[in-house]
Amino acid sequence: MPFAEGYATPLALSVAEIADAVRGFAAAARRARVSVPAPPALADSIASEMGA
Repeated sequence: MPFAEGYATPLALSVAEIADAVRGFAAAARRARVSVPAPPALADSIASEMGA
């Protein structure tokens, strides 16, 4: 169901799409020189645990 008229209907993300988003945020944080407490491979480990 759309948020309001004129808004797109949201779609569920797959496990792989969520892992890609996590990787993207981690990469952006590294580029911004922000300390990321979790290792960059976190998205890969999450995806493998969830069967992606």
